[in-house]
Amino acid sequence: MKIVKLLNSSVVWAQEQEKEYILFGRGLGYNHKKGDEVDPREIERVFIPQDQTRTGQYAELLEQADSRIIDIAGQIARMAQIQLKCELSPYLPIALIDHLQFTLQRWEKGIHLQNKLLFEVQRIYPEEFAIGEQGRKLLNEALGQEFPLDEAGNIAFHIVNARNQEQDSSSGFQIVEMIKDILNICQYHFHTEVDVGSLAYSRLIIHLEFFAKRILRKELLADSDLSLLGMIQKQCRQEYQCAEKIKKYIRAGYGMELSEEEMLYLTVHLHRVLHPR
Repeated sequence: MKIVKLLNSSVVWAQEQEKEYILFGRGLGYNHKKGDEVDPREIERVFIPQDQTRTGQYAELLEQADSRIIDIAGQIARMAQIQLKCELSPYLPIALIDHLQFTLQRWEKGIHLQNKLLFEVQRIYPEEFAIGEQGRKLLNEALGQEFPLDEAGNIAFHIVNARNQEQDSSSGFQIVEMIKDILNICQYHFHTEVDVGSLAYSRLIIHLEFFAKRILRKELLADSDLSLLGMIQKQCRQEYQCAEKIKKYIRAGYGMELSEEEMLYLTVHLHRVLHPR
C-alpha cells in the first residue's frame, strides 16, 4: 500500500491495486513522502470510502483538521464501539472530525449554539449521550476549553447516526425531534405525568424510535390481522384518540398516512405506559 498524499502527521491517503484508503495511526505520516510504502504495523484504523470518487473530499477535510481533533474523534469512535458493542458506520470518525472541527472554529469566533433537543437526547439515547459526555471531557482537556453540555448531545447525535448506519448527519436530529413532538402530543392529551423510568416507558421510546425511522424511510407497517383493532379501540379509547392526534401530526408534517397496524401498536404502547402492571 503506497502513500498518495500526506494529510497529517497521523493520517495518510493511500492506494493499493487501484483502491483508495484513508489510514490513521499516531505518527503514520511522520518522516514519509508520496510513493512510500505504508508499514501495516503503524496503521490503527482504516477508512475505505464506499464512493471512491469522494476520497479527495475526505482527504481535504482531514488535511485541514486540527491534529488534536482527529485524535479525539478516533478516541470517541473507539469508545462507542467498545461500550455499545454493536456495528457502527465506518463514517463515524470522519463525521466526528468534521463536526468537532466546525465546533472549534465557531467557539474561537465566540459563536455558541444551543442544542434545543439536549433533554430529549439524554432521555431517549442515554448510552450515546454518556459517550458524548466522555467525548466532551476529552475535548475540554485537549483544547483547554470548557465546552457546554450541549456538545455532549451533539456528539451523541453522530453516534446515533452511526448506530443506524446513516451517513446523513441530520437523521438522528430528525428522529429525536419527532419523538419529542409525539411525547408532547401525549402529554397534552392525557394531562398526566408518567414514570419515565418504567419498563413500559422504555418500550414506548424504543417503539417510537423505530416508528420515526419508518416514517423517515417511508416504510410503514402494512395492515395484516386487524381483528384486535375493534376491541382495542373500545378498551383503550383515550389512547386511540391520542394515536389519532399523532396520525394527524404525521400527515401534516411528513405527508404520510398511518396504517391501522401502526395505530394499533401506538395505542397498545400508550396503554401500557398509562396502566403499568
